[in-house]
Amino acid sequence: MKRQLPLLFVLVLSCTEKQSEDNDPVDTTSPPPPETEENDTPDTPQDTADTGVIDSNSEPDVCALSEQERVVQILPTQLEEAAQLTLMPGEGESYTLNKIEGDEGWFVLEVPSWMCEVQLYTEENVVLELLSSPDWEAGAVAEVYGECDGDNLYLYSWIFHAWGSYIVHVQAPNMTEVWLGSVLLLES
Repeated sequence: MKRQLPLLFVLVLSCTEKQSEDNDPVDTTSPPPPETEENDTPDTPQDTADTGVIDSNSEPDVCALSEQERVVQILPTQLEEAAQLTLMPGEGESYTLNKIEGDEGWFVLEVPSWMCEVQLYTEENVVLELLSSPDWEAGAVAEVYGECDGDNLYLYSWIFHAWGSYIVHVQAPNMTEVWLGSVLLLES
């Protein structure tokens, strides 16, 4: 016959102070040891990992951006469908947006930071328009940025005062594929 422990005994055991591996009680009442040179932690972060954005004092390499591997996306054709494609700018992304010839396109631009500049680069015969919002100011509008491999690239940019989602309208009537490059610049 098996002997069972009363439920109260099991509860009391589970509520007792936890023991460390060397079976000494863990002291939760003592303050942490004072900082010494041995255990001093620096006030500045040690992580120097890439943040995924470019400092506003840096110049993105747009020709390299236009030549990098592209993410292929289908561009929604109605304003109501814009949320089906969300693009988030970072250090430099390159996209091929497929669309039906003659149709307009729409997508959501997800801005992950406030007080930043978003630059969108595209090719000739493409017009980009950001739907109105008090949270951004227009920068460059269809400004010829430069030439890469004989093709002109055009810059559209906006300064954002708030992070969030913004709708972009794409007009490229005689095209079925639209190249789009995106770069996020943080204010320094």
